[in-house]
Amino acid sequence: MFATGALRTTLGFFLGVFLYRFRADLSKYIILFPVAVLIAATNRRSPLERILLLLGSASYPIYVLHRPLGSLIHNIFGARIELFAPWSGYLLAAFLVTLSVLLERHYDIPVRRSLSAMVLGRKRRPDGSIVVLGASLDLSDTPNTKPPKPTEPNWN
Repeated sequence: MFATGALRTTLGFFLGVFLYRFRADLSKYIILFPVAVLIAATNRRSPLERILLLLGSASYPIYVLHRPLGSLIHNIFGARIELFAPWSGYLLAAFLVTLSVLLERHYDIPVRRSLSAMVLGRKRRPDGSIVVLGASLDLSDTPNTKPPKPTEPNWN
């Protein structure tokens, strides 16, 4: 009883702290989140579906690159970048999303496919063995050795 009540109050408390601290406009979250869920829950094709899938697949590269790229730009331009706000932020976001989509399609997906193929054994060597994490496993149809004959235990 106490644990469930503590969980419910903790979520509300920290949500309130977030909204106060970052001066977040609650109406954005009340409107945008349910609309995104409704779009995702429908079985019909939506014009936004392709865009949302694209942004969803690029979300990890965006997460990984946003801080180093922002620091690099700030180190190059310094405080002058703030003179062009908010357009400099829009340009950074557009560049970051474009870069992330390109990296996802041309680097991340091919690397994941090849690593998965190696780990799952889809790439076989000519002798029938596969490589799994650096160890060669023989999965050929014709075994090289006969199975050992069972021996009776020696009770003497």
